[in-house]
Amino acid sequence: MYLRIFGIFCLVIIISFSSFAEEGINIKPRALGKEYNSFHSENEDKEFTTPQDYDEPTGVITLSQALALSLIRNPELRAFSWEVRAREAQTLQAGLPPNPEISFELEDFGGTGSVEGFDGTETTILLSQLIPLGGKLSKRKKVASLNAKLAGWDYEAIRLNVLTQTTINYLNVLAAQDQLALESELVSLAEKVHTTVSELARAGEISPIQEKRSQVVLSQTKINLERSKRELEAAKKILSSSWGGNEPQFEEVKGDLDSISPIPSFQEITELL
Repeated sequence: MYLRIFGIFCLVIIISFSSFAEEGINIKPRALGKEYNSFHSENEDKEFTTPQDYDEPTGVITLSQALALSLIRNPELRAFSWEVRAREAQTLQAGLPPNPEISFELEDFGGTGSVEGFDGTETTILLSQLIPLGGKLSKRKKVASLNAKLAGWDYEAIRLNVLTQTTINYLNVLAAQDQLALESELVSLAEKVHTTVSELARAGEISPIQEKRSQVVLSQTKINLERSKRELEAAKKILSSSWGGNEPQFEEVKGDLDSISPIPSFQEITELL
C-alpha cells in the first residue's frame, strides 16, 4: 500500500517537472537572403525532398540559382543546423529531473529445512527519485536554453557567410569567363597579325626577325589562353563546392560586370547587417 502511494507520488513529481521542456529555438533570420529557403534539420523528420530547382544545375545559371542551391545544400550550413537540433535536445533533457531508480534485494534464501531454497526469502523493492533543490533544475535548463540560442545565432552567421561567399565565388567565375573571352580575342588577333607578318616576310618586305617576334607573341597569347581556361575551371569548381558539388555541371554563369547598380542608402545597408 505504502509502495503504491510512494510510486504515485514520484509519478506526479516527474510529470510536474516535465513541464520545464521548451519548444524549438527560433532565431529570426536577417534581411539578407531571407527570400531563399535554407536547410533546416527538422525538415528531415518531415521527409524533406529537394525540389527540382535544387538539382545539380546545368547550362547557364544565375546568381539566384547559385544562392538557392548553397542555402539548401551547403555542407557547413547543414552541420550547424544539426548542431542547433542537438542543443535543443539538450535543453529538453536539462528541463527534466533525474530518472527514478528501482532496485531489488533478496535475503534469507538458500537455507535448509522449512526455509530450503527460496521458501524463506525476503524480497525488498526500493524505488528512489532524486529531487534537485535550490533551483538547480531551472538554472540548468536556463543554461541549456542559452546555449541553444547561441547555436541558433551561429547558424544564422553561417547562413550569411554562405550567401556572401557564394556571391564572391559567382563573381570570380564571371570574371574568369570575361578574361577567357578577352584572351580568345587576343589569340585571334595575334594569329591574324602573325599571318600578315609571315606573308610580308616571305615577300621580302620585312625582316624575318619580325616574323619570329610575331610568333613569340602568338605563343604567349596561347599560353595565356590556356591559363585562363584552367583558372575558369578552378573558379567553377569552387563555386560548385558552395552547394556540395564534386564536379561542376553548369557551362557558364550569367551576369555583366560592366553594369553599375546604384549605391544603396545607409538605412538599407543597416537593415542587411
